[in-house]
Amino acid sequence: MTRHSHGFLTRDGITPHEFRRVAKEQIEAYPSVTFTTDTAVSASGADGDFTITTDKGLAYHAKKVLLAVGKRDIRLPMEGLAEVYGKSAFVCPYCDGWELRDQKLVVIVSHDKALHLAKTLSGWTRDFTICTNGDEKMSTEDREQLFKHHIPVFDTPISENKRNG
Repeated sequence: MTRHSHGFLTRDGITPHEFRRVAKEQIEAYPSVTFTTDTAVSASGADGDFTITTDKGLAYHAKKVLLAVGKRDIRLPMEGLAEVYGKSAFVCPYCDGWELRDQKLVVIVSHDKALHLAKTLSGWTRDFTICTNGDEKMSTEDREQLFKHHIPVFDTPISENKRNG
């Protein structure tokens, strides 16, 4: 879990909890905004005329609907990962990349996202290794790009995470 987020102008280093608190406080200043903890059970309508019904039977009407459903990380089924998750194993380079700058990193990523993530991380560190965890479908072109930038790629499946210390 991210302890601090970076890269947001005026909010660099903010904790996720504080980010949510400030966002809610600022949004509540608008008289057209209503916060509820009810669960939305249905949404119907068309652009300009929507109705959202909650589990408590309340109906909310709006011209537009913004779906902000959140995100849950999907953790790899790897022995030892849970113990280091959020401490030395992270999922978001934008949230945790700054704290990891200039450090050696191992990046576990699918073949189709490896080159993009390598480009993203290269702004923080030049010393990292790509592990596809058994996914051998990376294109020759992507492998050549990574090789050209001295980024090793390993396709071997990973069974466990062993930490030093």
